[in-house]
Amino acid sequence: MARATPSDIRNYRVAAVMFFIASIAFFAVGNVALGAVFLALGAVFVVQGRGVSGEGHE
Repeated sequence: MARATPSDIRNYRVAAVMFFIASIAFFAVGNVALGAVFLALGAVFVVQGRGVSGEGHE
């Protein structure tokens, strides 16, 4: 697998933050189902970003 560039890692982190902000907005307007979906998607991008960056791997 090709090494990730700092730009790739930043893109995963930006996507995760955007999904978390969207989930907060959905929770604020009372749409719990979509809030939960966007929260889960944000978590997926956090995990993928950690995998791409190599954090937590020896």
